[in-house]
Amino acid sequence: MKQDKRPAGAAVKKRRFFNRISRKLMLFVVLMSMVLLALVWLLSVKLLEPMYNRRVLADLNHAADVYSAIIEKYGKFESFDKSGGVHIPSDMMEEIMDNRGLLAGKCFEVAGTDCKVLLHLHQLQSDQCLLHPNPLSQLMEYSEPQWNSTAAVNLRATTFVLGDLNFTLPDSRILPGLESTSGTRQMVVCRNINNQYSLILSTDLERVGQAADVISAQMPIIAAVLLIVSIAGAYVFSRWFTKPISAISRAAREMARGNYKVRVTPQADDELGALAGDFNTMAREVGRTSELQRDLIANVSHDLRTPLTLIKGYAETVRDLTGDNKEKRDEQLSVIVDETDRLSGLVNSVMELSKYSSGTEKLNPVQFDLAQLCDEVPTATRISVSRAATPSR
Repeated sequence: MKQDKRPAGAAVKKRRFFNRISRKLMLFVVLMSMVLLALVWLLSVKLLEPMYNRRVLADLNHAADVYSAIIEKYGKFESFDKSGGVHIPSDMMEEIMDNRGLLAGKCFEVAGTDCKVLLHLHQLQSDQCLLHPNPLSQLMEYSEPQWNSTAAVNLRATTFVLGDLNFTLPDSRILPGLESTSGTRQMVVCRNINNQYSLILSTDLERVGQAADVISAQMPIIAAVLLIVSIAGAYVFSRWFTKPISAISRAAREMARGNYKVRVTPQADDELGALAGDFNTMAREVGRTSELQRDLIANVSHDLRTPLTLIKGYAETVRDLTGDNKEKRDEQLSVIVDETDRLSGLVNSVMELSKYSSGTEKLNPVQFDLAQLCDEVPTATRISVSRAATPSR
């Protein structure tokens, strides 16, 4: 039995803890802060490097599309002189140079079917191309990149065989044995242009992984600070938000005790302010209704007392004095019957008022002569007063 009661007690305590709006608001704000923190961590740590690589790849593909279109436009473009030099049509070179802005921060080359380079441009910011290394000269200066390096020739041949490629160097699956001693990483895009030319574009990849590691290391501190700030902010916000509601609740309890003069001061011109105004309107209407109810009870009590007094007086007279006098007895019994009818009318009026107040019956307005009613009231009053006098014996 004890094992069955513990969960129920825990559930009751949990419900009691969340039975206040301020606590629910605090919990909501804290949970939202944690969700936002998780989204920031996901976007800035886990998705930073994939999104960066995707952006770099899109840039390389755009440049490759533009230059592939230029090469396809001119078809077989190269020619050789007697010394083996390569000649490129001036129109083609001019068009290539017009789009040179696409090659900023990239290494660009075009090779023929013999896997020998025909066009090349080196603009890598690191100046360390993995496909076209720059060997140090005797004066410790970088020399011309090796455009027909073993790695570059092998990649051109692979492009003619496999077609379009994109990958990240160093990659032992694409180019076995290619290593980066300096930790350089490069994104490479290869295009096979009608099996006549291979176009290779590459660019440096920043070390965004290290930046992601730094951000990931900072996340626990950021989470702790954010949690403290969110709890403090949620506490202040919940107190500020529920203050008008608490005032209305206190006023409602005062009304329940019978204090219909209680009012709530609206704190702002918003929904809670409108609620406070509606509460004040309700309090005024309830107070007015209560006052009308007291007046009604007093008036009904007064109106009922008069016929009851007459009935009692005439009944005693008939019983004690005029029981044997038929003429007087009949007159007094008639008064008793009339006052009984009047009393029944008053009771029926009260019952009808109760029905109209509860909504059981609806009012049916009719037109009547108010002057005639005013003439009848004094007459009925005089008759009632005369009958209320001491009965003749």
